[in-house]
Amino acid sequence: MPSQPYRGLPHQLFHNNGDGTFREIGLEAGVALREDGAAIAGMGADFRDFDNDGRVDVVVTTLNGPAKLFRNTTEGGGHWLAFKLRGTRSNRQGLGAVVRMTLPDGRVLVNHATTSVGYACSSEPLVRFGLGSHAEAKKVEIRWPGGRRQELENVKGDRMVEAEEPPR
Repeated sequence: MPSQPYRGLPHQLFHNNGDGTFREIGLEAGVALREDGAAIAGMGADFRDFDNDGRVDVVVTTLNGPAKLFRNTTEGGGHWLAFKLRGTRSNRQGLGAVVRMTLPDGRVLVNHATTSVGYACSSEPLVRFGLGSHAEAKKVEIRWPGGRRQELENVKGDRMVEAEEPPR
């Protein structure tokens, strides 16, 4: 149908190569992502860890059927950290905060608090990081939307950390 050019397009999944580039791995990811795009007609995606195993899963919303859950069952995925932010002067969920993490090997990872990840859906407000083989983050800096900065050191991995915006 010409008014719906997305119909028939395959699902895509990208792997972060860690050097600023990404590689499309949808065909390697399993049979669910190889389904005919015309049958699914995905419109949006909700990313969160539905089973609390540290691996991010995804639900795809559709035009012509129920939403579809793609569980991440990757083995040996490495360590992770998630931050649940609570604003006291900024907005309650800390949306817009920037989290900068330094790993023990000196690499710096940056993410931000948002629920906006696609069309017609939203995701959990957690700020997530994959730590790879590192069991902790050496340093975490949170820049809150109101301008405050907060630093945490030697943050143990494989858990969710609740961080509250400092009063000053």
